[in-house]
Amino acid sequence: LWGLDPDNPSIYPAPALMRPGEAARLPRESYFKITARSLLGRYLQRSLQLNPADVERLLDMLLNVLVGWGLLREHTYEDHRLYRLDAGCIIWRLGDGTPPQPDPIWARRTTDLTPEVNRFFQQFYMESSSDLASLEAREHTAQVVTPGERERRERRFRGIEDPPLPYLVCSPTMELGIDIADLDAVHMRNIPPTPANYAQRSGRAGRQGQAGLIMAYCGAYSPHDQYFFRSREEMVAGSVQAPRIDLTNEALIRAHVHAEWLATVNLPLHQSVENVINIDLETLPMLDTVAAQLQLSDHLLGTLRSRIESIIAHDRDELSSS
Repeated sequence: LWGLDPDNPSIYPAPALMRPGEAARLPRESYFKITARSLLGRYLQRSLQLNPADVERLLDMLLNVLVGWGLLREHTYEDHRLYRLDAGCIIWRLGDGTPPQPDPIWARRTTDLTPEVNRFFQQFYMESSSDLASLEAREHTAQVVTPGERERRERRFRGIEDPPLPYLVCSPTMELGIDIADLDAVHMRNIPPTPANYAQRSGRAGRQGQAGLIMAYCGAYSPHDQYFFRSREEMVAGSVQAPRIDLTNEALIRAHVHAEWLATVNLPLHQSVENVINIDLETLPMLDTVAAQLQLSDHLLGTLRSRIESIIAHDRDELSSS
């Protein structure tokens, strides 16, 4: 289910080892020069008591042998030679937790040659990973656009459709209106904006009267999260204020008018911006068919105006009386 997007421009090849030639132009890709003056070259000089010229010849012979055995792949840029490890030659073996031997090439760069072992992950992989191997998590957000897929994931999460789905990774799409009666735990990846949001999100668990476990992660670089980490009672037991709205908020009125206009236009937006604008042109103009649909007749303009007037009439009267 996982893969790489072939159109993603941020996927780059791994760095290469380069035996530099005489050409002035250098490859644009990332590389590390491997010469008698490099760390490896100096290590060979110290270990084998070789002069720099001998090390240069030895490096060429070593690289040719590794290419011949299929461990490295070679390609050229101008007269520079670049080498990369063939990923298909990597052999993964289960370790016993013993740290690997220190790299002698870096011996003069560090005082601690024994790599430290992350005890948490060592214990996790040895004791807990097998229990998690069969667990599955799915996303429940507005980005799940396949028809019926979000509903299917809800049914699997509720346990009424096979295979069961033990974890659901959600945006606020699950904050309102969706109840999972036997949900036991909610984990929030950051601290919600207000106690009202916290109450809504944490309230998804324990709906049948059972205890619910609520975990909230406080980001180290978020002032908001760190404030409520120090004053957690203000979020967990904070007062939920009654919602207030400024009826004269220009942005709110504009958004509402645009929504009514879009409803009157009745333009199908589909699921991609490609159905609305011409992405082949730099100015991104609307498609001709779309632009034509945006033009309302005098009759529809009158209908829209009447609709908006009826919506704001009550608020206008409220403001006048106050």
